[in-house]
Amino acid sequence: MAERKTEMARSKDVYAVLGLLCLDEDYREDFFKDPHAAAKKLVGSLTHKELAQIKRIGGLTGIKVDRAEYVRGAKHAFNALNAMIQCPTFPCPDVDPWDA
Repeated sequence: MAERKTEMARSKDVYAVLGLLCLDEDYREDFFKDPHAAAKKLVGSLTHKELAQIKRIGGLTGIKVDRAEYVRGAKHAFNALNAMIQCPTFPCPDVDPWDA
């Protein structure tokens, strides 16, 4: 089995960043402009392993495509996840029962 290049940080701080990326479009914009600064503003100081993971999520390291392409894809995925979370029933978009 191949060894991972970046060890996954098991940290409530990294999970907090991921959670806010799913829920907050403004935070997403800030994060992809400067992943370290946005994460630090949210959770405070980060360990070396946490920072490595934040950089990887932000597309600063460990990607095989152009960063702009990665960021577009990541934002699209987070937007899609947010839309799914906001939808009360599957499939989305659901008809609003109050519009009837």
